[in-house]
Amino acid sequence: MATQNLSNACLQRRLFVSLENSTRDRAELVNPYTNFTKQQLDMRRKAEILKYKKNANIITRTERFRILAHNIGRRNRACVNDPPRLTPSSSSNVPGPVILLNNATNAPLYNYTNQKQQTTLIPPPNLKAKIFDARPIERAGIRTIFTPIANLVILSPNFRNYNFTTCVPIFISSTGSKTRLNQNNGTNIQSITASLTNIQFQITYNNRRIATVPTNVNNLLGNMDLLLNIPGDIFSASRYLGLICFTNFRLQTCSEYVYSIQMSATVRYSAFNNQGNPIPQFVSTGMSSTVLCNLTQRDANYFSVSNCTMVNPPTLPISPFSTTAVPFGAASLS
Repeated sequence: MATQNLSNACLQRRLFVSLENSTRDRAELVNPYTNFTKQQLDMRRKAEILKYKKNANIITRTERFRILAHNIGRRNRACVNDPPRLTPSSSSNVPGPVILLNNATNAPLYNYTNQKQQTTLIPPPNLKAKIFDARPIERAGIRTIFTPIANLVILSPNFRNYNFTTCVPIFISSTGSKTRLNQNNGTNIQSITASLTNIQFQITYNNRRIATVPTNVNNLLGNMDLLLNIPGDIFSASRYLGLICFTNFRLQTCSEYVYSIQMSATVRYSAFNNQGNPIPQFVSTGMSSTVLCNLTQRDANYFSVSNCTMVNPPTLPISPFSTTAVPFGAASLS
């Protein structure tokens, strides 16, 4: 038993670290030698380094008067369109073999770090200052069995127990065959309604159920009503049903706990004839549906219709996934 508890603790710690340590961005390497040679890029970088005040060969006041007296400044004055002037490296006190230096600015600075830019970097946010972090699983599919839709990471709580509320955006996509529906039911089907039933919600920790929210949740979902009035056999539609909220489930909030938020639901179909009367004992053969959650405005297929008419188009904008927490005797926290 002690070995199993230790194994569970190790798995939990590994899950917490994997969620808290964000993946690094992939480095996109750009070939700098397409338009410039290695010698040109190296020379551009050397010239930039020699511009530093501590590397510059500072001319004293006496030397300035000497240059003016010999009229060197006017004789060496360059025009804007003149080619870069070559100067031996020995004039800049560069050690090593003497090479000719130039300040050709047409080549870009490659493999060069600007220290001024480094000081303006914004440090990553301190997640340890947050009480919890709820991370939805994008485009998570909801089936008749419990399916993970989000992870709830406990960071630095002020209380040992919190009451949580989670709101989940729900989407449905349905496809059907008008011919198969009419053959199975023996009547002409005029419209179809797809809705969610038997909605259940649970929280697990280390694959063990911790909390279950009753099915009489605050259900703000709508239905998808399709009018089969357009020619064509195969019809399909996708709709944002709305936001469903599961309220006041209590969890123990120990630091580094990671809870799995899971959900299940069943799609129910209702059919109506030409007179608008429901068809008794309707058989949904030829219909298939997919239920998704945690889509955003970036998803292009949250609303679509083919070979049918949607009676109640979805209400926009899409409400995002959210989780709030209320400790005993305190205001809500998000």
